[in-house]
Amino acid sequence: MLTNEELAALVATGAEQRSIEFKSTGSTNTESFVATVARACIALANQRDGGHVVIGVADNDPGGHSGGIDPQHLREWLSYDTVMQKINVYADPPLTLRLEERHLPSGAAVIVIEVAEFDQVPILSNRDYGKRSSGATCTRDPWLSPRVLAQTRRTNCERFFN
Repeated sequence: MLTNEELAALVATGAEQRSIEFKSTGSTNTESFVATVARACIALANQRDGGHVVIGVADNDPGGHSGGIDPQHLREWLSYDTVMQKINVYADPPLTLRLEERHLPSGAAVIVIEVAEFDQVPILSNRDYGKRSSGATCTRDPWLSPRVLAQTRRTNCERFFN
């Protein structure tokens, strides 16, 4: 799991990395936000060594200057059973996640979701929501540099089954 110091160094780069995905703040009760977080988790699980999703750092503020998560959302995202249930609705087989509260250099709290690499088979999207299709596998674009990745905000989902 990332330490506060490691998180500060990653946020200071001002861009996402291959294994780091930033998401703004949102509730576990907002289906579209949970689906977006689930898609990021699935994509990270489908790459070597997995990665981390940081909730509370906005895409348009990757330096985290105005980042953080409000106390109600923080409590929601720290409820392990709730988060696992809501995110794994979208994943087959289920994801292996770890949740921790961390703090930005400004002192603002964020949630870090550590996503483990898949054990035996790639993780598929298990539920349709918007652009997220059931039976799709999500991956990060490994050929994009972190700067281009941050600019394009591109997570690639391809149909796995017909």
